[in-house]
Amino acid sequence: MVPENFKMASSRGDEELNCYRWMPAGEPVAALQIVHGMTEHILRYSDFAGFLTERGFAVYGHDHLGHGGTSEEKGFIAEEHGDDMLVSDMARVNARMMDDLPGIPHFVMGHSMGSFVTRRFLTVHGDDVDAAVIMGTGQQAGYQVSLALTMAKLLCMVKGNHHKSQMLNDLVFGNYSKRFDAPDLPNRWLAANPEALKAYDADPDCGFQFTDAAYRDLFTMIRRIEKKEGFDRIPRNLPVLFVSGADDPVGDFGKGVEKAADGLRGIGLSPEVKLYPGMRHEILNEADHAQVYDDIAAWLERRIG
Repeated sequence: MVPENFKMASSRGDEELNCYRWMPAGEPVAALQIVHGMTEHILRYSDFAGFLTERGFAVYGHDHLGHGGTSEEKGFIAEEHGDDMLVSDMARVNARMMDDLPGIPHFVMGHSMGSFVTRRFLTVHGDDVDAAVIMGTGQQAGYQVSLALTMAKLLCMVKGNHHKSQMLNDLVFGNYSKRFDAPDLPNRWLAANPEALKAYDADPDCGFQFTDAAYRDLFTMIRRIEKKEGFDRIPRNLPVLFVSGADDPVGDFGKGVEKAADGLRGIGLSPEVKLYPGMRHEILNEADHAQVYDDIAAWLERRIG
């Protein structure tokens, strides 16, 4: 199906958010906001969104600053406070979704970098949603995040915010594919499905490099999550589902996902965790993605009053 395209003011002010919504044929039973990951775009979720509309869901999503149809300069979020802007932009689209569709449950789902944006969003706007799906996330060690953040800040000071450091990029992604065969596929950590990898590599709006400032913003956000900043504001009765590939290096092959869930258990929530054997980072694009689709939809449907 063809989604409706609309624009909204971004928190940065000089660019508009490129937004989409997918609507069911009848009255929606619930609404889901999808928050995409790093160096990709929201239209990659069109198939999943279409699947959900067939089950009565309305689906909203936008391209982050520095991504897709929102920004001409790919990989740059903001001169400063980009982590807050990503969360603020998510909140703007979420508010639009609630205004458009009052009186039904409102859910959020974030993948990869979008999972970190969503986890931060819940510390500020958790009362605005009825459930959250956290996909392809992880829980990095504090010293690793601090080291990466310090390096990114130094590079911004020396090279400028728009510089793209290959060293920093290698620090983030360098080890992700080493565990998997097929050295001719550099992004093989994303999926075991070769067709998904080919589609990703062929997409001009995927796989670009982050600027040093964008890495600074990403590491700042992850550091704040690692320190549990604002966790006391997350509603204790909020249903949360963590889903990930058991072979996803971002989630440390499941261990990081469990640690992230434990962080919520430690403050009184009861999150659920679902790991998919044989799947890597992009579980919605694996060959057996139908099972993932069904599981997420069924979990959300159980949260519809």
